[in-house]
Amino acid sequence: MTAGGFMDSEVVLSIGALLFLALSIPLLAGRGAWLVAGYNTMAPNQRERYDERKLCRATGCMLLGVSIACGLMACATVFETERVGAREVADWLYLLAAVVLIADVVVGVWYASTRCYRT
Repeated sequence: MTAGGFMDSEVVLSIGALLFLALSIPLLAGRGAWLVAGYNTMAPNQRERYDERKLCRATGCMLLGVSIACGLMACATVFETERVGAREVADWLYLLAAVVLIADVVVGVWYASTRCYRT
């Protein structure tokens, strides 16, 4: 514990999870294309090839997955430090967070690069 009474990693992971959650909300609503890396730097004729709402929603889903993974890691840190004998639960939560994060990135990048074109 630090002098302020907070666990550093729990606080950082919780703040990160809340930040990613807050950033995913406008993207899930189909707005906030300015948050999508690379989309704003494209030439206008390249931007016309993408469906902006689909791209925003795909990015919002990816951020939501990252938020869930950060939340799982924060919970794992709590189990790891606060409860005696809960190390096994913490290990499973860390593993689940890693699987969620990897699957989220792989599926999200695939979806954004193949399904977000205008038809």
